[in-house]
Amino acid sequence: ETFAFAQAPDDRYPKMLSLDTLLNLGVDVFAILDQTGQPVLVRVVDPITETLTDTPDELRPLLASDSQLVPKLGEERTGLVAIAGKPFLFASKPILTNAGSGPPAGTLITGRFLGAETVAAFSELTHLELQLHLLSGHPASMEIASILPKIIDSPDDTAIHVFDRNRIGGFLLLRDIENLPVAAIGAIEARPI
Repeated sequence: ETFAFAQAPDDRYPKMLSLDTLLNLGVDVFAILDQTGQPVLVRVVDPITETLTDTPDELRPLLASDSQLVPKLGEERTGLVAIAGKPFLFASKPILTNAGSGPPAGTLITGRFLGAETVAAFSELTHLELQLHLLSGHPASMEIASILPKIIDSPDDTAIHVFDRNRIGGFLLLRDIENLPVAAIGAIEARPI
């Protein structure tokens, strides 16, 4: 149905993309672009209020051909970009037939903002009290500011740091698709000796 919709948009397909559907899919952004890279459908869920909302101004230019999110027709792209200073995980895939054949009818883009609820889900999975530290336009906490150079200089964008006799932390630097630092995620845990 997505293949047919990208070629000839109609009123039926958008009705299938209700708020409940997007919440069940776990996506904040669902966009279909035609073969020329023009959006034919964009649905955006506010991750805080869990309601459908208008496309944020900062997202609009990223949903156009030749943007960071939109690869050449038929190609895929996944990664992380910063939208208004917030990390956004995305996947862009060609729209093919159910048999996986083409030519592509357009591009499907799905994405999720990496916010408190996503970090909480990661915390539950890892059994760690993870914290997300945004690096652009936000003052870094004292702890992250003190070890940020160590994380950035690390060949694998990670750092383990002993803060004091009682606390140890582990951090991962999140880079965007242009390899620029966007955020760090990590945990500081008790270190009983």
